[in-house]
Amino acid sequence: MSAIIKQKQAKIIGIVKKATEGVSVSGVSKASGVTYVHVCNFINECERLGIFKSERKGKTKIVTLTEKGKLVADMVAGIEEAVGSSTRPISEGSEQSP
Repeated sequence: MSAIIKQKQAKIIGIVKKATEGVSVSGVSKASGVTYVHVCNFINECERLGIFKSERKGKTKIVTLTEKGKLVADMVAGIEEAVGSSTRPISEGSEQSP
């Protein structure tokens, strides 16, 4: 993932994008390796921004992208492609090559 987009959030967006029928919050957590609480918080914020929508199926919360979310997911993928998905955040004290 890129240094521009936080890795955890980019993973979450990418997983939801790939799940055309929606995905459960616990499924996103497992697939991304991100804690359930972090995924819940990020999904709630994205719902507030109109990026994700969710619905309850029993006790399970299923998450999908909105039209706005699809645009955002494509932008995130474009950023990752442009900077290279193998890039890593630059640490303090490390040199940056142009």
